[in-house]
Amino acid sequence: MKYIIVGIINEDKLIIEYILLATVCINDIAKGNFWTKYIVNFASTLLKKQGKLKQTLKVLNNAAIQDKVFLKILYSDFEENKEYIYDLIKDGFRFAIIIDDTFSPSKTNYKKLSVFKYLLVPGNSKNYEDVRENEKKLTNTIIYDL
Repeated sequence: MKYIIVGIINEDKLIIEYILLATVCINDIAKGNFWTKYIVNFASTLLKKQGKLKQTLKVLNNAAIQDKVFLKILYSDFEENKEYIYDLIKDGFRFAIIIDDTFSPSKTNYKKLSVFKYLLVPGNSKNYEDVRENEKKLTNTIIYDL
């Protein structure tokens, strides 16, 4: 029961966070700052709640804002909801993926990652060294030591 309440609160907080973020993005654009990007949290529990997900993402449903905002998700959540996340990407949303321990280093899996601009790899991840070795082959920006 405690997890459900925390999940719901987290989902509701995101709506407020995204409204504030949209305001920051609009101010950035008004000042001519097109280069700053924002990597923000995303509740993967929303992927199972289509109505609430649409309501939450509606705030960010603008091409100029979508260009600046990257939703942070775990690789395991991506794998579990791949088709839906691809649909969101087609709709203009961008994701930064956290390479967790469920990632299996292979040529095929690395090709899947080319969709993402930001790969986030925790320093304590079992895949840290492998991703680091393949960093030059990847076209994405890699951020280590989360």
